[in-house]
Order: sequence, then structure tokens, then C-alpha cells
Amino acid sequence: MTSRDTLADQVRLDVINAAQSVCERRVWDTLGEPVEGWWPQTFLHYGQELADKIQVYILAARSGSNDCLEMGQDENPQRVFWRGHRQKVYQLIAWALAGDIPRRGLVVRHKCDNRLCIHPQHLEVGTQSANLVDQQWSGARRRKWPSGE
Repeated sequence: MTSRDTLADQVRLDVINAAQSVCERRVWDTLGEPVEGWWPQTFLHYGQELADKIQVYILAARSGSNDCLEMGQDENPQRVFWRGHRQKVYQLIAWALAGDIPRRGLVVRHKCDNRLCIHPQHLEVGTQSANLVDQQWSGARRRKWPSGE
């Protein structure tokens, strides 16, 4: 068994545990009603399938520099469409492992400064302001958007 197989197996178990944890504490809104939406329903009804998908992504990723596992091309991270919801693979992995529901003001940060990386140990949920400070501190390249000219 390779180290990538071991990582994929461990992440699969971690996602299953995170989904079970979310189900046990049931995410409630301020009125005491269960929170509806894509992520709560995913954790509640599709935790095993989510874990299996993430395991496949980790095994399919290509090796990059600094122990990164990459999916996507150039500066465009790989996107997936699952259960009627489109998102980047690294977001799916980070939020699943965090066992949390995305909220306004929170983003998935790449500790490795590689937007293509899906390595779970390189991803962290945090604030956009902390993400921008990280980029300035590390001197990470900013994407150059076309000026429209």
C-alpha cells in the first residue's frame, strides 16, 4: 500500500466521522429548526458517498511540488458537479473534513499557495482576510484577470 493509498483511506474515514458528527449534533438554526440546504443534506444522507468520492479524487490527483496533490490545469482548479451542485474539488474536500457548513466570510485556504492542490493537509477553512494576509506574506502569485481590452 502506498502512502497515497494510506492517505486516501484515512481521509475517507475522517469524512465519514465528520458526517456522523454533523448528524449527531444536527445543525439547528436560531429558531431550533434543522438547517436545510445542500451541505446538511449531504452530511445527513450522503456521507458514505461523499467519503468515497473524496477517496477517488485523492487517488486520481497528480503529484505536484511540495507534496501537493493537484487536480485542474494551469491556474484553474478542477470542478465537479455532484447532487446538482457545482464546486471545486478542494472545497468539497476541505468542507467535508471540517464537518462544517460553508458560511459567509469563510473560505478554503491553501496553506501551500497552490490553487490546484487538493491535499487535505494543505487545506484549511478560514476567513478571507486571513487568506489575503497569507498571500501577501508568502508572495503568492495573484491571478491576472483580463482587462477587457
